[in-house]
Amino acid sequence: MTTAIRQGCTALSVRRGGSGDITYLLLHGLGATGEVWQGLTDLIDRHNAGRWLVPDLRGHGRSAWGAPYTYESLADDLLPLIKDSGRVVVVGHSMGGVIALVLGGSQGNIEQVIGVGIKTRWRDEELARMQDLAERPVRWLATREEAVERYLKVSGLVGLVKEDSLCAQSGVATGDDDRYRLSTWNLCDRRTAGRDTGQRCALPGVTRRRRTRRDGRRGRSQGY
Repeated sequence: MTTAIRQGCTALSVRRGGSGDITYLLLHGLGATGEVWQGLTDLIDRHNAGRWLVPDLRGHGRSAWGAPYTYESLADDLLPLIKDSGRVVVVGHSMGGVIALVLGGSQGNIEQVIGVGIKTRWRDEELARMQDLAERPVRWLATREEAVERYLKVSGLVGLVKEDSLCAQSGVATGDDDRYRLSTWNLCDRRTAGRDTGQRCALPGVTRRRRTRRDGRRGRSQGY
C-alpha cells in the first residue's frame, strides 16, 4: 500500500506493508527510490518478520521537492512515520544510512540502526565535484530508455535490477513535452534553494558535520 504523509510543507510518498510488533524503516540512498528495497520487503513478508515502511525521501521518486536538503531535514520528514510505530529498526543505505544514524540518536523507540555502504571520508575535490553536480540544471532525455539507463548508473543499480523492472522505472519521470528526466530532482533547484532563497544547498551526501569530543570541545569537521 502506498500512502502520503505531510511534515511541514513536505509530502512524502510511503509504501507500507507486513504485520507484527517490529517496524522496519528502510531508507534508500542518494539518487535512488524506495523501490530498491523490494527484495527485502518480500523477505520480511515471507517470514512474517514484522511491518515495513519504505519512503521516497524528500526530492526523490514520488515525494515532494523542497529545500533544505540536509541530514537533519530529511530525518525530520520521517518522524511522523515512526513516532507511533512501537519498536523500530532502521535500515539505511549510503545517504539513507547516515539519516538512520541521525534518527537513531533522537528517538527512544528505535531499537536498532543498520547502515550499509556509508561513505565516511570525502576529499575536498570530491565535495566540490558533488556540489557542482547538484547545481547543474535538470538534464532532459529524449527517450525513457535513455533515462532509465542514466538512473541505473546514478543510483548504482547497473547489473542489479532489470531495466524493465518497477525499481528501474520508478527512477524516471515524464515532462509535459514527452521528454524524460530522473525522478530525483536537482537538489539545488533554483526554485527551492540557492539563488532564489539566499540559501546554499546542503547536499545530503556531502554535508560537513562538526564532531564533539568527550571533553565537550569541538572537534574537526568530517564530511560524509
